[in-house]
Amino acid sequence: MFVVGETDPKSQELIQVTYDCWLKAMSYCRPGRPYSEIGGIIEDYVTSRGFATVRAFCGHGIGSVFHTTPNVLHYRNAEPNGKMEVGHTFTIEPMICEGTSRHVTWPDDWTAATKDGGRTAQFEHTLLIEEDGVRPLTGKREGDRVQWWEERSEVHKGIWKGSFD
Repeated sequence: MFVVGETDPKSQELIQVTYDCWLKAMSYCRPGRPYSEIGGIIEDYVTSRGFATVRAFCGHGIGSVFHTTPNVLHYRNAEPNGKMEVGHTFTIEPMICEGTSRHVTWPDDWTAATKDGGRTAQFEHTLLIEEDGVRPLTGKREGDRVQWWEERSEVHKGIWKGSFD
């Protein structure tokens, strides 16, 4: 996550909710659990705080092909995309917005924005399912600066096994 410029309280709330929903989803991950439940965890948390998920984008498996199955949807769904198994690698990358969740793609065919121009925030990490749970493969390194959203997170405590615990 990169924050550009000064942030007002509403932007900070959006960033915090996005970070916390990502942590909640990550903490759910264990062998034998269905991928489809991740979306409900994210959507319930986000909507209870007045935000929405951009449904057009999803997390994905990481394998011999970069974007592969399963699709990890960030909203409640009954997608029959299997259960987590030891050795599975995938991303959870919720894009959370303050207004409409409908989006437009810019002429560069890469940049996306919400149709109403509302602010969005996104956290993305690659995860590995292990016998005793989940391990983030991307993210913090020892000595990295602690960000304000990490310090403020109530969800963070006891979930993330990183250098800032």
